Amino acid sequence: MDKKLDGFAIAGMVLGIVSLLLSFFIWPLGLILGIVGLILSVKGMKSTKKGMAIAGLVLSIITLVLSLVGAICAICVCATAATTAGASYWF
Repeated sequence: MDKKLDGFAIAGMVLGIVSLLLSFFIWPLGLILGIVGLILSVKGMKSTKKGMAIAGLVLSIITLVLSLVGAICAICVCATAATTAGASYWF
């Protein structure tokens, strides 16, 4: 195991936690941090802190799913509002 990769595992877990919290309030930022956390967690799987890397991986995947659901809901709300208002265009 490579101790140099421990930082990736820790950073992946921290970004997984932060992105999960942000996905409820600011889903685009949660999505970006979730992707970065996912990449760092995958790199951290070869470290001595494999448990932290797995936790970061799981949290990042949950964040990506929640962020995508939030994006789909936002698109549906905008489309419904546009058709309800009688507008035939988006902007």
